[in-house]
Amino acid sequence: MFSFWWHLLIGRTHLTVAQPIIISDQVVESLEPHIQFFLSYLDRTPSQMAMGESPWVTIYSFKAALIAWQLIRAGVGDVAGCIGVGDLGTMLEWIKKVFATRSKWGVGRAVLKSLDELEAVSLVI
Repeated sequence: MFSFWWHLLIGRTHLTVAQPIIISDQVVESLEPHIQFFLSYLDRTPSQMAMGESPWVTIYSFKAALIAWQLIRAGVGDVAGCIGVGDLGTMLEWIKKVFATRSKWGVGRAVLKSLDELEAVSLVI
């Protein structure tokens, strides 16, 4: 089962890195509250509560974090301002921190393993 989650998330991470985001201000405005909801959820959820969350919540939260990373990379909006993040390096460290609390579950470990490619791009930029 871990292999399934890992392949799913590594594919999503690769697409995030490989495809630059071109997005209008209107789209950013409509996405922002939804992305901020998931980022705030990740930031405020204690590790004890995170252990009981559904794998789908973790996956959707990770997708939101990846979209926020893309928006920061593109210099569009302030979607991660709600968690005090403004640059790629800080965003990557924040993602690692919040998903480390979910590392007892297979999906949490898969998220952490899939961050290698994101880290490589964050260090280059």
